Amino acid sequence: MLLLHAVLKTILFKHQVKAGIPEQAYFARAQLFMENMCRIIGLELIVEGELPADETGLLVANHVSWMDIPVVGAIIPSLFLSKAEVRKWPLIGWIASKNGTLFIARGKQGAASQANTDLTYALNNNVNVLLFPEGTTNDGTYLRIFHPRLYAAAIESKCPVIPVTLRYEAIDGSLHQDVPFIDEQTFIGNLWQVLGNDKVIVKVNVLDPIQTTNTARKELATDSREAVHKALQLDPVKAETP
Repeated sequence: MLLLHAVLKTILFKHQVKAGIPEQAYFARAQLFMENMCRIIGLELIVEGELPADETGLLVANHVSWMDIPVVGAIIPSLFLSKAEVRKWPLIGWIASKNGTLFIARGKQGAASQANTDLTYALNNNVNVLLFPEGTTNDGTYLRIFHPRLYAAAIESKCPVIPVTLRYEAIDGSLHQDVPFIDEQTFIGNLWQVLGNDKVIVKVNVLDPIQTTNTARKELATDSREAVHKALQLDPVKAETP
C-alpha cells in the first residue's frame, strides 16, 4: 500500500517542476503525501507556532531521524537539503530524487558552494528550504554545533532563518528510544523498529524568525542553535557537545 501510494504520487509530481523549482500545485500534493506517510508510519503530530504569513525562510532544525523530513513536510511546504547517500535508500531515495530534494555530497570539493547556490535559487523563488545544520543525527538529548556555511543562502536571498524543533516522544512523554536513526543502523532496520510501535508522538515547534540583514553566517548559526536548545530544554552541558 505504501509503495503503491508513493509511486502514484511521484508520477503526479515529476511533471510539475519548472526551471528547477516545483510549481505551486506540487507543494499542496506533496504536503498531503507527507501527511499520509506520517499517518502510515504511526506518527501523531503536535504543532506549536507557524510560519509568518507570506514569508519565505530557511528552516533549520535539530536532526534525529530520516522521519524529520516527512514531519516538517507535512506541516510546512518546503524543499529539503539532504546528504547524497539518501539517493541510494530503498524507496525513500527514489522518491526524494524525483521530487525536488537538493542533495549535498559531503566532503566533496565545491559541494557546499553548489548547495548554497541551489538554496539561494529556491529561496529567491519564494520556496522554503529545510536543512539540518548539525550535519548528522543524534539521539535527541543534545545538539551538535550548527555549521554556518549554508546560512549564506539566507543572507544572499535576504530571507529569515526560521528555527524548528523536533521532539519524538513515547506515550509517557519521555524521549522515544526507537526513533533516533543513529550509529550503524540501516534505514530498513530503523523503519521496522519504528513500525513496531503503536504510536509515536512528534512535537514540532516553529520558532520566531531570525532576520539576516547585517548578520554574519556564524552569528546566525549560533543564534538559531541557541533558540533550538532553549525551546527543547536540553541539558546545558550535553547541548554543548560538538
